Amino acid sequence: RFSDSERILSDDRTFLPITVERTIVNLFSKETIREEYDQKTYTVSILSTKGKKQTTTTIQKESPIQNSILLPHYVRQLPDLTVGMEFKVNLPTRELTIKLTSIESITVPAGTFQAYHFESDPKQVEIWLSADDRKIPLRIQGMGNFGYALVMKKYFPPQKELLP
Repeated sequence: RFSDSERILSDDRTFLPITVERTIVNLFSKETIREEYDQKTYTVSILSTKGKKQTTTTIQKESPIQNSILLPHYVRQLPDLTVGMEFKVNLPTRELTIKLTSIESITVPAGTFQAYHFESDPKQVEIWLSADDRKIPLRIQGMGNFGYALVMKKYFPPQKELLP
């Protein structure tokens, strides 16, 4: 009796969000949220519609604004991952420090992998990426109000290009 779906559009080089469209439905109500990001001015405008009521909020930051679901893709492009490294992340409503805490074994439905394990401070998100050149997102664990876990169920390796 509860669903929360998101459609996220991002820059294909930086993996910073451009637009996020979210629909939240529960037993008694439906809410749609549209976030429009301007990464040049470090702002996000949020339009929320619940029933006939609409509210608009604009948030200004001092650096690019991330999206927690896109974080693994952003982290994948970081060079030279070493245990102990840290970096700052701006989410629309909070700031986090992400730290590579360990390289460990993790099992997800797609199999068992050696993984880079990242944790945030304050504790909001954990990310596991395969500890190889591919840096495949294996698991994302959110600690928000409802909490969530996204896990890799299957992996389809890239197909070699077929010659004509």
